[in-house]
Amino acid sequence: VQVGAFASFDSANRLKQQLQSLTSEEVMVILDRQHAPNLHKVHVGPIKDLTAAQEVRELISRNGFGSSLILALPQL
Repeated sequence: VQVGAFASFDSANRLKQQLQSLTSEEVMVILDRQHAPNLHKVHVGPIKDLTAAQEVRELISRNGFGSSLILALPQL
């Protein structure tokens, strides 16, 4: 679940810290160098299935973090 994307790492990291207090899921900042300027994307997960991802998305929304995106990332 992508919750935000920021040009500033500090802004992304602040959101990461806020989300970590909200959920037991892993929260990470991912650097996306494909955009100019680079984007620091805040992701929650990986999450095991779509139902769980929707629940996390609803939790994020209910707690005032606005809209988020459910993404399917490639397996590493």
